[in-house]
Amino acid sequence: MVGLLATAKQEIAAYIRSLVLLWDAFWFQPEDPLTLGLLRIVTGLMLCYTHLVWGLKLDAFFGPEGFQDPLLVQILEPDSTAWTFWWYVADAYRAEVHWGCFAILALYTLGLWTTVTKWAALVITISYANRAPNANFGLDQFNAMLAFYLALGPCGARLSLDRLLQVRRAGVRSLREQGGWSVPAVLPSSTTRLATRLIQIHMCVVYFFAGVSKLKGDAWWDGKAVWMALANTEYQTGDMTWIAWFPWVSDIATHTTILWEMTFWFFVWKPASRPWVLLVGTAMHLGIGAFLGMWTFGLIMMFTYFSYMPPEKLRMVGAWLALAIPKPVPIQVKVYRDCWENLQLTAWRKALDWRQRLQLVIAEPQVIDSPILNVPDVKLVTCAEWWATHKWTVSGWPFAACDRLDVSRPRIIIVHALVDSLAALQNYFQGKGFDCRAVRDIPGACEALFDRPTDVLLLLGQSPHELDDLLRFRNLLHHAQAHAPASVTMVSRVPDDAAWVASPEHQLMTGPATPRELRAQVNSALQERTCTVDEAKVLVSSLRKPATDFSTPPPVATIADIAHFLVE
Repeated sequence: MVGLLATAKQEIAAYIRSLVLLWDAFWFQPEDPLTLGLLRIVTGLMLCYTHLVWGLKLDAFFGPEGFQDPLLVQILEPDSTAWTFWWYVADAYRAEVHWGCFAILALYTLGLWTTVTKWAALVITISYANRAPNANFGLDQFNAMLAFYLALGPCGARLSLDRLLQVRRAGVRSLREQGGWSVPAVLPSSTTRLATRLIQIHMCVVYFFAGVSKLKGDAWWDGKAVWMALANTEYQTGDMTWIAWFPWVSDIATHTTILWEMTFWFFVWKPASRPWVLLVGTAMHLGIGAFLGMWTFGLIMMFTYFSYMPPEKLRMVGAWLALAIPKPVPIQVKVYRDCWENLQLTAWRKALDWRQRLQLVIAEPQVIDSPILNVPDVKLVTCAEWWATHKWTVSGWPFAACDRLDVSRPRIIIVHALVDSLAALQNYFQGKGFDCRAVRDIPGACEALFDRPTDVLLLLGQSPHELDDLLRFRNLLHHAQAHAPASVTMVSRVPDDAAWVASPEHQLMTGPATPRELRAQVNSALQERTCTVDEAKVLVSSLRKPATDFSTPPPVATIADIAHFLVE
């Protein structure tokens, strides 16, 4: 007897453990968030449509003189826990708040910053519904239901701009560090399973009690319910009165609807019957939209059916649809690992390449004879590629040699990324007697320096990427000494880890400056490059300053002293 009890106890314990494991797997088994991503898109589109309709008559729906006076809404529901942020929005800001909410819903639909926007979408949906309770229908209730359950899971992990940005960032990093395209996979999660199951269970409950409530009316027992709905001119979108001569059509449709709703919760979980159950539901809601005009309600109900489609099935559908599209011709794209712009552009193209047509090829340098650059083992394609590859290692002066200073018309290259400011500076310096060339980046300056000698460079930059290039190029100018032209570099700030050397020939400025102040610094740098007394006299004379005795070299005090001496 003792042995029998022990065996029974073990069997019961094993059965309970199996039930616990089944329960845990049903609710929390990790699942790919592909289905949630698709649900987020269709729900977001419906939310955008709904709130666009609210905005067409915003004052009528939410204004103090509208359909539902705020005091009346609060009086009718004195003990309700319903909350809405509209009670705290002043009438003067009603339109701004509404369109701000619409923008958030658009970001939610696109999947941008979904960690925040998914909860914001839920708060917005509930707030609108609670502010105008008499304007709520089934569409608004299902909008709120889907927004809540989607917020519980990682609905932005797939089919979203968040995923696109993640792939782009990881792609840039892998190309630069590993020389290949490698992006992190989207891992299955338990919250995905939980959110999906909640939507599925909710729909089972909705359909079951919809069927139970219909059985309280006589029309659903005698088969007239469908006929009464189609004959109602308030909802009628087409003449369906012909059914009066064929009552069996109404009988079949009525009893089929009841039978389907009452058994939905059972047959939808069976893999063999699930497609047929969802097909009948789709036909029913399409009929509601086509014959009763309630398209939005029918669509939101059909959108919930995506929750019953596992990610594997969705991928199969996507692969089947892809077969209808001609196979793309592969395109080879060269990747230059040391070129920041090339990496960014390539990563964007690859992240957007949903058809997988791009084949990335890491470009390797090739040996050529380059007497102009005087740098061995370089493949010259563009100046941008050369500078990206060799800005850390170039030595000497690879450009055209800087000959004697042209004091009558100093040759200047201005480097500035902003087109409008660059054009204004070019006109200013040309008006002051300079032979001026304007470029937008350091590769452009390299190309100009290949063509001809230059007396001075004016380097202006703001962004962190520009700062790095400008400071590295300034160091190259400093190390080249007499072979390189003078320079003035103005940056927004000097990074703490930047390596730079103070030099009167290569001046470094921080902060904003007027064109007149920039010209003062340029002339100061040119003064340092003057090789003869006569050239110094010509330079000062061109600046309309009194002649000075240059029998001995002028003392170099500070940049401010020299600028004060040279500025008109």
